[in-house]
Amino acid sequence: LTDRGYRRIGLCLEERKDVRVKRKWSAGYLTFGRGSGPPLIEPVLTREVFLEWFRRQRPDAIVGHVQAMTSWLGDVGVRVPEDVGYVNLNLTERTGPCAGLDLEPRKLGAVAIEMVVGMIHRQERGVPERAQTITLEATWIEGPTLRAPSVEASLSNR
Repeated sequence: LTDRGYRRIGLCLEERKDVRVKRKWSAGYLTFGRGSGPPLIEPVLTREVFLEWFRRQRPDAIVGHVQAMTSWLGDVGVRVPEDVGYVNLNLTERTGPCAGLDLEPRKLGAVAIEMVVGMIHRQERGVPERAQTITLEATWIEGPTLRAPSVEASLSNR
């Protein structure tokens, strides 16, 4: 987003989504996003709470899970992507075309099955003594909720 010229990037999440990933979304934002303002993390994101946060923070890009935010912005005359960009953190939850992350749940499921098959082959039973975490890199998907990358940014990423 910064390569595309966005400078005031906001994070908006329903708390259960952040808790599910051990608060890695908010931790990453707070580490990287210094100066972008406090994130909006609520039990349930509502139109009223979101628009109040938006008016106070004035982000030029929003990262989150609730694509309805783009409609809420449109209701008050804010255009996506012309005025504000939007990135969906999990495209399986999108409600329309948008830019965001494909977390590739089928690949994650395949890796989990491989792990279980390995345990069966090693005759392991029950919960492992040491917890393991499987991390797969998400795939970036372009979409109409962000302005196009500049030629300079595209060249610098090669």
